[in-house]
Amino acid sequence: MRGKTLGWLATALTLCLVAAACGDDAEDAPAAEPEAPAAAPETTAAAAPETTTTAAPEAPAEVTTTVPEAPTEVADTLDASDGTGMRIAVIYDGTLDQGGWQGSMDAGTQLLEDSMPGAEVLRVEAIDPGQSAQRAMTDLAEDGYHLIIGTATYDADMAIVSAEYPDTAFLHACDATVTANMGQYCLAVEEARYVDGALAASLSETGQLGYVAGFGISFVLKPLNLFAAGARSVNPDAEVHVVFTNDWFDPSLELQAANALIDLGVDVLTYDLSSSAVPEVAAQRGAGFIGYGYDDARLQAPDSWLGGSLYNWGAAFVTTAQEVAAGTWEPGYIYGGYADELLGYAEFGPSVPAEAQDLVDSLIADIAAGDLDVFAGPIVDRDGNIVVPEGESLDFFSRAICCEWVIEGVQGEIG
Repeated sequence: MRGKTLGWLATALTLCLVAAACGDDAEDAPAAEPEAPAAAPETTAAAAPETTTTAAPEAPAEVTTTVPEAPTEVADTLDASDGTGMRIAVIYDGTLDQGGWQGSMDAGTQLLEDSMPGAEVLRVEAIDPGQSAQRAMTDLAEDGYHLIIGTATYDADMAIVSAEYPDTAFLHACDATVTANMGQYCLAVEEARYVDGALAASLSETGQLGYVAGFGISFVLKPLNLFAAGARSVNPDAEVHVVFTNDWFDPSLELQAANALIDLGVDVLTYDLSSSAVPEVAAQRGAGFIGYGYDDARLQAPDSWLGGSLYNWGAAFVTTAQEVAAGTWEPGYIYGGYADELLGYAEFGPSVPAEAQDLVDSLIADIAAGDLDVFAGPIVDRDGNIVVPEGESLDFFSRAICCEWVIEGVQGEIG
């Protein structure tokens, strides 16, 4: 954490976030075929991949959070300095060898282990939301784990289980529920994507950028919008062409989508998914590639790699674990970006000139200092509606649930 303090919001929250690049939280279905086939969306000028897709996860219809009444009680034998006596479980909906989202979360788990060497840290992989998640969390709570961290769309499941185990601390990624023993953590992805978009536009010769996305839901549209906003801050005529795969992890679909975007004439690609398909297409077809929170992409296409923001989930994990061990934890909403060291930036690719690197460094410094608000108006959607007027910005709650709209400069069917 290097002396930084995370922003805790321990007020009553009513948020409807869904963590991008995670599994479906609608039901606990086995690894089976989707209920019905559907054609993947089309780009504006090239056919998007036609394939069977899975259903998009849905945010809770209405979740009302409560102000925590008191810190969670833990055993007196716990040592907050190194975690001695503490037992922590981290639950993933995928497997760690998938990299991407799973890998970035596990980097946070590794930081937790390094920071609290006396703690027992258990990784629980491939747990689907629904009954499987509830059983896993119940077993862990019964087994005496002090802190259970969810990295996927487990919000409804964790809310159910946490109510039954008030002396266990629960921490969930980027969703809605905050109670007396359940908190949330998330990143200011809008900051990350704004900087990434600016880098992409500064390096594009055509002004045509490509974006392979998972689902057309608010938590995915927000980074898409801010990537476009960052790009257009550098080149007002820049366009971001998007293709949705309607899946969180399908390398075949991602490959088809990336190729469709290259066929449109884009010369810089990015994504919000986890496989190596998009970086590989960029390398094969001579396009540049911008990462999305995951440093492993730099190794997947080193000659096409340009740069990208990095996620530091571990800062939230460590702060929470230390406070739980000390008995001082008050569940709230951890939310931050560059200023809180919850975001970083990866090593630039060899083709990135000094002036583009300086642009990124300058933007990050301005955002961290509070001199640049990426949600400052005027912001106009692609239908010409003013969604953020000039001289105004979005408050925390609006940023958290943004966005149902798509910013001007984004091309492609949203679905």
